[in-house]
Amino acid sequence: MLEKLVSPFRESFISTLQMMAGIDCNAREPYLKGDKDTPGTICGLVGFAGPKVMGSVAVFYTKPGLLKFYQQMTGVEETEINHEVIDTVAELANIIAGGGKTEYSNQGIHFDIAIPSVVLGESIYLTYGPGARIMVIPFEVEDNVVYLEVMFKPVS
Repeated sequence: MLEKLVSPFRESFISTLQMMAGIDCNAREPYLKGDKDTPGTICGLVGFAGPKVMGSVAVFYTKPGLLKFYQQMTGVEETEINHEVIDTVAELANIIAGGGKTEYSNQGIHFDIAIPSVVLGESIYLTYGPGARIMVIPFEVEDNVVYLEVMFKPVS
């Protein structure tokens, strides 16, 4: 059932990469997040909340994969993660969350999305409080893997 819940964000991820950079990607088998790290050194994160649902969407990149993706999107080659690259990570997370929000709205599920955040680190692992259900969808993006992590929590 959780796979069905994350489907709008999965589809938004695929269409965003295609629209923004002309990149096709393949979704690997999704899995429930356990105690293992989600590989990545940079993460775009957007929270969402509404009367029926709350959660977050996070997109994890490795540095080499992100810089290659950034170059394909912008035509600018960067060797380090700078403010422009960070802004792009935030904007992509925002577009992906917004695309999922639109699809949910079409299904009668409404929520607001927060301002995107970007997290940098050597081994990023996001944790959530009790009751969180987290689905991770790895995507093959050319010769790199990007991870989409979607968290849902029941609203009481």
